[in-house]
Amino acid sequence: VVAPLSCLKRLDALAFTSGLAMVCVAYITCVIVATAMGAGRDDACAAAGGEGEEGEEEAEGEAGACGGQRSAAVLGASTVAALPVFTFGYNCQQNVFSTQHNELLDPTPARAGAVAAAAVLGSTLVYLVVSVCGYAVFGPGVASDVLDSFATATPAVTAARLGISIVVLFSYPVIMHATRPSAANLVDAVAARVASTR
Repeated sequence: VVAPLSCLKRLDALAFTSGLAMVCVAYITCVIVATAMGAGRDDACAAAGGEGEEGEEEAEGEAGACGGQRSAAVLGASTVAALPVFTFGYNCQQNVFSTQHNELLDPTPARAGAVAAAAVLGSTLVYLVVSVCGYAVFGPGVASDVLDSFATATPAVTAARLGISIVVLFSYPVIMHATRPSAANLVDAVAARVASTR
């Protein structure tokens, strides 16, 4: 499915798939935020093995919807182990040069900086909202993939899982857009080196 999309010459040809992926990210975020605000919280907590809002005993307001104590921050080995996840979250930086010089209209340094800042700030905002809301609902027992903490039977969560599959599927052509010329340049350099040694 993604092989033909990975062979397109220009990145703007992926505008539709990227737009669809952004809609999926917005939907997933809305599902998680709505659950944190109370919609379907009892079902989500039952799936996580915790109690719903009605049966829970809160200790000084610190226990959440699914039980367990909440902490403002946890520093330790698990924090360091989570850093690769954040690094992977920003893995499309290799497309910056291609986008800024080949795809951006009037690629001035100010416009390129604005695009980069908007991309990083936007993705950071989404990551923060999803992680805080997931932690607010499931507490310290939240799965590393917050969708795994939800009930499987609800249509909204099933659609969110389908959405994350679409996001992952359509990220490969974007990554391949920068990988293809780099791989071609590497092959050309090796071929030139081999030819010069003969």
